[in-house]
Amino acid sequence: MSQMTWRSLLETMLLADCDTCELDDIVEVYDASSGEYYPADLIEFPSDDELAGNMLISINATPYQQTT
Repeated sequence: MSQMTWRSLLETMLLADCDTCELDDIVEVYDASSGEYYPADLIEFPSDDELAGNMLISINATPYQQTT
């Protein structure tokens, strides 16, 4: 299995048939081990985090969500 890069994700999205995909639809991630689909979150880490500068797509971002 190949791993998807951010570049290949972007290229896939740019080449997608826009008649069948809506850019405002919720992003879902498929978990092949369970056969389930989950809504995805985008996590950007604060500058003081060891993962600063990284972006991750998560299906369980609750520990990283900040409350205001």
